[in-house]
Amino acid sequence: MHPWRCLLLLVAAVGAQSRRSVIIDTDIFSDVDDIGALAIANVFHNLGLVDIKGVAINTHSKYGALAASVINTYFGNGGVPIAALRPLTDETFFDAWNYTYVFLRPFSGRKKELNGLEADGCDA
Repeated sequence: MHPWRCLLLLVAAVGAQSRRSVIIDTDIFSDVDDIGALAIANVFHNLGLVDIKGVAINTHSKYGALAASVINTYFGNGGVPIAALRPLTDETFFDAWNYTYVFLRPFSGRKKELNGLEADGCDA
């Protein structure tokens, strides 16, 4: 589910008089959009605007369910049920894109200004 759809659902629930029940369906794995949406849902839950009935993880990595559990627990909602696709795998996400390189590239040749910060592959 795209994060904006989740947010629209939650905003619609906020506008209602009664507390709305929601189930969060997420592909939490490689992007932060679902983490933000789940965090917002937890805040709305704590404000009494929605009632999170559960979180459904639609990826096979066992780390998605763990991440959802950590987020819910952080917001004091560790008892929210979490469902995950089976079989669970040990698949992890590794982004080979070197963000540090991209951000430091404009400073190439200006090592003194970076206070010694260097990135692999960047002549900073």
